[in-house]
Amino acid sequence: MSDQEYKKIHEREKKARKMAEKILEEKSLELYNLNIELKKTNEDLEKNVKERTKELEAAKNTAEKLAEMKTVFLSKMSHEMRTPLNAIIGYASLLEEHDIEYESKEILSKINYSGKVLLSLINNVLDHSRLEASRESLVNSQFNLKDELDELFGIFELSAKNECLNYTYEILDSCKKIVSLDLGKVKQIYINLIGNAIKFTEKGSIKIEVNLDGNTLRSSVIDTGVGISEEDQSSMFEPFVQINRNESYKYKGTGLGLSITKNLINLLSGGIEVESKIGVGTKIDFSIPVAISKNELLDSDKSINPVHNFKEMNLRALIVEDNSMNADLLGKILTTQGITFDVCINGQKCLDQLKLQRDYDVIFMDLRMPILDGFETTKSIRTLYPDLNGKIILLSAEPTIFSGDNKFKDVFDAFLNKPYQIKEILSIIGEVLKN
Repeated sequence: MSDQEYKKIHEREKKARKMAEKILEEKSLELYNLNIELKKTNEDLEKNVKERTKELEAAKNTAEKLAEMKTVFLSKMSHEMRTPLNAIIGYASLLEEHDIEYESKEILSKINYSGKVLLSLINNVLDHSRLEASRESLVNSQFNLKDELDELFGIFELSAKNECLNYTYEILDSCKKIVSLDLGKVKQIYINLIGNAIKFTEKGSIKIEVNLDGNTLRSSVIDTGVGISEEDQSSMFEPFVQINRNESYKYKGTGLGLSITKNLINLLSGGIEVESKIGVGTKIDFSIPVAISKNELLDSDKSINPVHNFKEMNLRALIVEDNSMNADLLGKILTTQGITFDVCINGQKCLDQLKLQRDYDVIFMDLRMPILDGFETTKSIRTLYPDLNGKIILLSAEPTIFSGDNKFKDVFDAFLNKPYQIKEILSIIGEVLKN
């Protein structure tokens, strides 16, 4: 190879190397710029994610605060509505005990019934709110399952009879056991389902079947009512949904009963199923796990019925209540049983009264009062008078306050929910005096 040819090859290689170096430099610069852009993009993305996360957390916190505010608001409104309802239902019940004309008694009965319907609506709204906010808790107690269900189902006999319905229930002998369960929630499930069955059945029958299968309570509520369409079956457990929507005016209600029922069954770790056909009827099956006591059988003669007549016992009560109408109502109920009483309008007045006299068998303590509320008053009583024999019963229009907070259980002997019935007053007196 001549020098000239070698020189040409060398020049080509030199040019190629320079071009390659230039391309490499350009690509390196391009890669560097891309890395810078990628880093900036990542930083922007991280910033956006953090900002979005903060926004979502803020939105979540706001939603939780709003839900809490709604629950507190509804709870307070429930308390305010229950207070006059207590007087309406209580006075109506008291008058029904009197010997009055049939027409007047019928009017009173309607007033009482309407008050209970309104109370049921208030309870449904409040229960839905509490379940929605996950503030409901289980309060288990031991009880004879068959006895409790017998008493509960019997309550609906008159309602079914008034609607000319054939109402029957079958509680198998397997239910003759002591179980541990949240009785209040179980009762509410049955009340909602049976109440719906009566409401949506114009003619025919309603039947309830109950069986304790091992550690599982299985129950069916069967009616020959209007039935539920497939479309409604898919949404019937949603809140504020009125089944049989084309007749929603005829079948009035909040549309919360079934939603609450399903949520309560879920809370009890159970399940619910529906079979229905328009014009034929509906069958609702549900099951709930239960704990069975070692003392499986409870002899009926071991059950102690609460005392309902105190006229020969010379009892004395103290009513601590800031609402004069509720105090007057409670006083009238006690008077029918020959129970003498004193009244204090707040907690401080109660403490002043106990300095003078402490021979009370029962103290009815309202929770919400000015100056000194019922909880602080009772704590002071426990400290000042540890040997006090009188039983202190908490009165409150907040239905879950006693069951949901142990601080109340540790202070009070019993709890009575407003509005209360005459028989509930007498029953709770009997219970606390036994202990």
